[in-house]
Amino acid sequence: MTTKRKVLLTGGSGLVGRTLAPMLRERWDVTHFEAKDPGDGLPCVLGDLRDSEAVAAACKGMNAVLHVAALHGKAWAQAGDDMGFQVNVIGTKNILEGTAKTGVKRVVFTSSIWATGHGPNPPYLPIDEELPRQPAELYGLTKILGEQMCRYAT
Repeated sequence: MTTKRKVLLTGGSGLVGRTLAPMLRERWDVTHFEAKDPGDGLPCVLGDLRDSEAVAAACKGMNAVLHVAALHGKAWAQAGDDMGFQVNVIGTKNILEGTAKTGVKRVVFTSSIWATGHGPNPPYLPIDEELPRQPAELYGLTKILGEQMCRYAT
């Protein structure tokens, strides 16, 4: 009998996370790290991405972390710029530090088309590394910062 590898999924209650979780569970033991339980029957560690100790504790024993959590859209508007920045930037920093501290070797970070500053209508497709970054809002900047932190961490 083969033991499934363990993955921590942040943002499992969001659009991307809700799509990923059922696919992941076919090959992985999936545990959510969420502010509130997404209610999909998978194990869930309740916590706040801004809490570095809680993040590190959730990372312990995992083989990988899929970090798809972020504040954006209506949630960003309700929470405000300060909270959006903290969750998206400090939360990503905490994921990277928590995985390093606990020996997790794989981290997947999801960015956004908004990091380009061109929204859903970029000047050309497919987007490549040559497309200039011109974020028009703070959310896009937080995704660029997340990308840069991931590059720094590798």
